Amino acid sequence: MLPNTLAPGSHLPTRVKQELDFTTNIARGARGMRAKRVQEWLCLHGFALDIDSKFGGATEKRVRDFQTANGLPASGIVDAATHAKLVDPLVQALKPMPAAGRGLSALTHAYASQHIAQHPKESGGDRLHLFRLGTGSEDARHQLAYSAIEQLRRLGG
Repeated sequence: MLPNTLAPGSHLPTRVKQELDFTTNIARGARGMRAKRVQEWLCLHGFALDIDSKFGGATEKRVRDFQTANGLPASGIVDAATHAKLVDPLVQALKPMPAAGRGLSALTHAYASQHIAQHPKESGGDRLHLFRLGTGSEDARHQLAYSAIEQLRRLGG
């Protein structure tokens, strides 16, 4: 279930869609990619912990810390509301905007500015979303926007 803040029919690369999809609660005992993504998002939000793909006591505590800091019930379980708050920077960076007569250059600048407003950061491992672009063919179409983002960052805008 994608966040309802994205427009129906919005194109999302498969790996970004997988990042945003919420299917079920994620809690202590979870292992693998879902646990790893929770750990990565927590780190991106400043709630540092080891990324080991195991949702144990340390991850549960950091989830509670994140929930408390964001006015959510501190259950230690990543439910739909917690997941939505974790992935919100990416959702905001992907918000569709009307072309409003703007050309490609102006739209690229607008999307890059929208992305930078979310204070993007990188995380380690194989993490791949719009905050760090890879070299896969599906991501090639985002390279122009990535270049614009980096240019804006260098220019301080």
